[in-house]
Amino acid sequence: SSALYRADGGRNLPAGKHPRSRDQRNYDAAIELLTQTPDTTTGSTTTAAGPRSTIVVTMTLDQALGVDTSPVRQVGGGLLALTVLAEMVCGADLVGLVTDPSKLPLWMGRTTRYFTKDQVLALIARDQGCALCRAHYSLCEAHHIIPWESPARGPTDIDNGAMVCTDCHHWLHEHDLILVRDPNTGTWTTRPAQPHEIAPKRKPAEPGPARPPRNRKEHHPPKLHERPRTGALW
Repeated sequence: SSALYRADGGRNLPAGKHPRSRDQRNYDAAIELLTQTPDTTTGSTTTAAGPRSTIVVTMTLDQALGVDTSPVRQVGGGLLALTVLAEMVCGADLVGLVTDPSKLPLWMGRTTRYFTKDQVLALIARDQGCALCRAHYSLCEAHHIIPWESPARGPTDIDNGAMVCTDCHHWLHEHDLILVRDPNTGTWTTRPAQPHEIAPKRKPAEPGPARPPRNRKEHHPPKLHERPRTGALW
């Protein structure tokens, strides 16, 4: 904001002569930080070479075409007016994602053993967080519902993926559980895996030096005899 103030004339101009108000400069500075796109009035290009931020928003086809002008929703945030979104994506990379009427991201193709960045973004848009404990999506990783290494050969596709936190991820594999998503409510439950859906157990690592206890907030998956917590995702 200070750089924009100086670019607008700073103290060399009376306050009433500035082309932008203080609130407008703060807004423009925030947009510049979010999009990593420099304000053209400053002539600066230092931020253009930096990494661009990734903002995930969900919208309908009508909103994308401009037929519906209602605000779109930012994943992990709030509502964004289409005019604000248009400014934020100027000079940014756009990632398109097609969903069905129930907002379920459609299949994006089988690639490799690991989910691609675009597939992870699609899972974040659908799941919003951990499918079991609802941990924030920044703490989650993409999980194969049917394991890739199992005899069933689970594909790396959107409909075979779910976002789960590290603790819940280990819990699912340790107890040979399969996630099941209700297509009507978007809630998740678990069921015992069939023999052909179980991946080979990995050989335990050789014991190393004792690790000091971790000092972090308690974050555990539900116990085996408890029913996992579920919640509507949309």
